[in-house]
Amino acid sequence: MELDYGTLGGVFTTVEGLLEKISDHLGSQNPFTDSDSSFYERMKKLLDDLEECQLNKKSFTLIMKDPLGHSFLQNPDHPAEDKKAKRINYKRTA
Repeated sequence: MELDYGTLGGVFTTVEGLLEKISDHLGSQNPFTDSDSSFYERMKKLLDDLEECQLNKKSFTLIMKDPLGHSFLQNPDHPAEDKKAKRINYKRTA
């Protein structure tokens, strides 16, 4: 799943809270989630997968691409390096 810039607005949250916010937006603010279409089935599967990730029942990888540097992930092992996180800096141009 990929979200575009500004999809959720400004959020200060945990990864669990981020997954919950995504699920809420997809489930409650989508006019096509209450139909009997194949889209409904795919959306239901996605929401179920998000819930499993949120409950730590399913592994996933979170990739945050933020070339403007507006995002922050707190390192729970600070000052030691977070072994589960990988940081790649963007080369800025004029």
